[in-house]
Amino acid sequence: MVAAELDFAGISANSIDAVSDRDFIVEYLAAAAIAMMHVSRLAEDIVLWSTTEFGYIELPDDFSTGSSIMPQKKNPDIAELARGRSGRVYGSLLSVLTTLKGLPLAYNRDLQEDKEPLFAAHDTLAATLEIIAEMLPRLRFRALRAPRGVRGVSARDGRGRLPGAQGHAVSGGAQRRRAAGGLRGGAAQGPASAIAR
Repeated sequence: MVAAELDFAGISANSIDAVSDRDFIVEYLAAAAIAMMHVSRLAEDIVLWSTTEFGYIELPDDFSTGSSIMPQKKNPDIAELARGRSGRVYGSLLSVLTTLKGLPLAYNRDLQEDKEPLFAAHDTLAATLEIIAEMLPRLRFRALRAPRGVRGVSARDGRGRLPGAQGHAVSGGAQRRRAAGGLRGGAAQGPASAIAR
């Protein structure tokens, strides 16, 4: 009767498992932790790419704060907070797993400790995804600052293929010259030895 009232497909054949199983919470928290790991990696790229050294993206004012020392600097606060919040969701997963690992069969009062980490992880994930989803379309990419053509330089010069270490050195030299204003645009022209100077 209860199963029918709740629109369940049927009743559990194992009442001990029915009252003590929390696999659905562990699976949700594991998925939330994986999602936050990916958010954290994306946030790290945003933090790195927005630095003066890279400058590939410009953060919108609504998603950054100014520096008290350098007013022109934009601190990537939202990305940094999103990156840091992944640890909170990991902690929720580990908290529930740790509670479950030592329990005997059937219901135990320890299982009351599953709610706080579950709801905390859910709230953290939902809020983080919402703010990141608002921020991403408003990032401004600086295409001219992003590296172009270096992969081709590292693989070949005007005569054929370069060995890996030499190709790496040529690529690094090209990037340094490009950053200093001595190399323009996309793939470098001419022999690799001229680029690496």
